[in-house]
Amino acid sequence: MNIGINLDHQVNTSQQLNLAPQLLQWLRLLQLPTTELTAIVQTELEKNPALELDSSNADGNEAPVEDSANPDSLEAETTVPLSSPDTKDTDKEKYELLAEINEQWNLDTTHSPGRNSQDSDTEEKQRYIIDSITSTPSLHEHLLKQLPRTGMSQQNINIAELIIGSIDEKGYLSLPIENIASATGSETKQVEKILAMIQSFDPVGVAARDLRECLLLQLQSCDETSLARKIVGEHLELLARKQHTEIARILDVDVDDIMEAQQIIISLNPAPGSKFSEKAPEYVNADVIVHNIDGTYVTELNDTHIPRLRISASCQQLINKPGLKPDESSYLRNKIRSASFLIQGIRQRQATLQKVAEQVVSLQQDYLSNPTGEMKPLTMAKVAAIIGVHETTVSRAISSKYIRTPRGLFEMKHFFRAGYRCADGSAMTPETVKNMISELIEKENPVSPLKDITIARILEKKDGLRLARRTIAKYREEISIPSSKERRRQTIVSTAAHKAKRDSELNEKHDIGMNTRKPEVPFASESIQSAVA
Repeated sequence: MNIGINLDHQVNTSQQLNLAPQLLQWLRLLQLPTTELTAIVQTELEKNPALELDSSNADGNEAPVEDSANPDSLEAETTVPLSSPDTKDTDKEKYELLAEINEQWNLDTTHSPGRNSQDSDTEEKQRYIIDSITSTPSLHEHLLKQLPRTGMSQQNINIAELIIGSIDEKGYLSLPIENIASATGSETKQVEKILAMIQSFDPVGVAARDLRECLLLQLQSCDETSLARKIVGEHLELLARKQHTEIARILDVDVDDIMEAQQIIISLNPAPGSKFSEKAPEYVNADVIVHNIDGTYVTELNDTHIPRLRISASCQQLINKPGLKPDESSYLRNKIRSASFLIQGIRQRQATLQKVAEQVVSLQQDYLSNPTGEMKPLTMAKVAAIIGVHETTVSRAISSKYIRTPRGLFEMKHFFRAGYRCADGSAMTPETVKNMISELIEKENPVSPLKDITIARILEKKDGLRLARRTIAKYREEISIPSSKERRRQTIVSTAAHKAKRDSELNEKHDIGMNTRKPEVPFASESIQSAVA
């Protein structure tokens, strides 16, 4: 047996991108919304004694960071003098100064038992506001509150609680009756009886097992022979396909009656539990504000919620004091460096956001100035090329950011739309294409509606816009326009209904005319007979 063992050494070279910590921090700050950025700044203020609020610069001009706080200048220093002929600081004095900085910082940023009455009153007011915020009860809580009024036994309450716990957020029972009976050791009839009682709870239609049952529960107030109840119970599928004529033929009624019953059915709530699952409204702050100054749109950063920061003067003075030990000097350098990175990162974040916002406003002038103006196609790559950054930087800059314009408050992503290139070099947004499709369908012949492939050919011939048939179908469905086959069927049904109504009116007029016409011949014969006599 020959066993060959080969040991080979291979040297491979590869490129790997390693981002510096300060770059990673800047990218993180760029992507954060204003609310989260404010929270991070507050956390850093509590953790880093070298960072403090710049309350002396409320006019908007940033205070310059001294060279001693610059991390680059700190790295350039190779040695720190351990002594000076003029000043002899002892270790005790240095530690006392450090302790004084930390103690003062803790007093400014945290709540201690020894805080003054003003801080206590402020915290008490904040706590009162938080405790006063009301929350909408869930669907399960709302149903459980109605259980005690039924007077059921504890065993039935246990079954009812399991039924309520099996209701989904839309209000439908998601667990079969047999499973509930098996889990509670009860009979199916008993569970169905308790289910019927829960189905009488508010909201009306809750605990239904399907859409048909949900609608029927809401129609219980109507007469069982009512047309709406009969349609839901027997012909809901035909109604969903809008086959009104077929339903009218089966039930031997007029199409107008079917349309009236349909309006009643449409007014019902197919998801009675949805109102309890609605999320509370979220309030956002605009990161950018657009002002219209004499017809010119000017962007302004809304940085009122971002605290203004600076390097602590006490730390700057302390690091320049001679006699610091290496560990003390390293501690101060790290804190000052971290504070400087945060300050510079926020400045770069705001500058990048300002550049992106200026380009967005500049390229969407028609949309902002005209209430009916259409948005132009705009991509992140185009903005990135203009301001000289990478496309991912623009993506981070507009992430979760909002801009307030004369037309309202929008998310910045709202202004970025991919476009379709036309033959003449222009571009159209999907919204523009949808409007063009809608206009063509409005002008079509109702008897012979336009097919999707026909619409695609018209757009290509008229505007040089090449779109696939499935793209036309997708946009048509998004603007709630039925297919050509369905539109033609609706036209036929509408025409038939109109003709039937007109014939009925003509027959009614004819009957009235026959009843009111004067019997001229008998009167004439009577007059002749009287004359002869």
